[in-house]
Amino acid sequence: MDRYPIHRTIYDVTITSMAAGQLLVLDSTMQAAGVSYRTANPIVPTSTATGGQVVVEVDSIEVIPPIQSNGQPVFGPIDVWPVVDGQEFRHYTDFIVDAALLGWPLHARTYGGSHLARLLGTPWWRLCEQGLAGHPVANAPLKNTTIKYAQNFSLTVYSGSAWTAASGYGLRIIVKGWVYDAATVAFFAPGWQTAVSLQTEARALLNQPALAFTAPLAPAAITFDTWSQLSGGAQQGTPKVNPYVHYALNAQATTPGTRFVLSNETSVGGGSGHVATPYQDLGINGPTAQTALYLRHYGITSVPGARPTNLARFGWLVDGTEIPENLNGSFAGFAVTDNVNDYFVGDVGPYLGDDGTGTGYAGKYRPIPAPDQEFLLFYRDTAAPFIGDNGTAIPANGVCVQIQGALVEGVA
Repeated sequence: MDRYPIHRTIYDVTITSMAAGQLLVLDSTMQAAGVSYRTANPIVPTSTATGGQVVVEVDSIEVIPPIQSNGQPVFGPIDVWPVVDGQEFRHYTDFIVDAALLGWPLHARTYGGSHLARLLGTPWWRLCEQGLAGHPVANAPLKNTTIKYAQNFSLTVYSGSAWTAASGYGLRIIVKGWVYDAATVAFFAPGWQTAVSLQTEARALLNQPALAFTAPLAPAAITFDTWSQLSGGAQQGTPKVNPYVHYALNAQATTPGTRFVLSNETSVGGGSGHVATPYQDLGINGPTAQTALYLRHYGITSVPGARPTNLARFGWLVDGTEIPENLNGSFAGFAVTDNVNDYFVGDVGPYLGDDGTGTGYAGKYRPIPAPDQEFLLFYRDTAAPFIGDNGTAIPANGVCVQIQGALVEGVA
């Protein structure tokens, strides 16, 4: 590791064009047709492969949407997901790239300042440092949900439509994180804490159990060779803890006056064809799948082009109950509309000006928000987000919901 912990750029890649339906698999050197690697900056490494000399944790993936040759950005979903030590991670993190819906913007393009940008988790060395100082961090495996790799890291990109970017303004993806050598791993390892016992006020009120488990890798067993067995790594034992970043569009129009659950599974309150792909299915079936989701960030956006979408509410269906609950005859869920939305995510152009483009696109973003309330814990629960209209149907693909948290698999 550097003499001082340095937040490094792991790689910085620009994709200049894509065909409709193209799946672009980038290798660890980021060499692929239609891809330009930004080597002008000598600080940027030339490969994401470690060569067995270091191990890496990724805590930040920043995205700049492509600008087309006509000067307009690309509107429409492009999916980006990691491949970690040869294992596809789309089950855990599937980012949407869209000029209007981007929830993971470049820090410098974040409206209100870089402090609003979202990270995959607290760095491992920072949590361990507190433990070494005699202040062990509670629930560290749920906080350190960075992606960890020992050999190589790469990305896969899928575009549903064709686009060509103006010179130098393609889809740019910047991956940042921390690099460790064997001595650094050995130094920090004793400060790691494996025990998790997480409870929320809501669950305590309902007399539900805390999420409790012990992460498989004990401090004495953390070495350079076992790095990828930590939370966020591809070689974990059971239970597994990974970052969880996903989005969903309503693949069907809503039925007026009826909640629309963003899942195809009836077991969580959804229905057939509610979302287009398994990766957009935001339902959690904890009792059956032995999973738990610790949800830190969630937001909702009306999709430009489909406006007005008649959006009226947004919330979570947990064990059959709409959260926030229906009190005193009011609507269940959060009250949200196209232009009054405390949970807004994506480009701020339609609300704060269009920077002279005439399109409503500002190129400044609000990341997936962290609600000003207790984080949600779904454990031994069925849960999924829902949307509701104002009495007139929301058209198909009219709303985008984005979530981020920590997923635990294989928990009793």
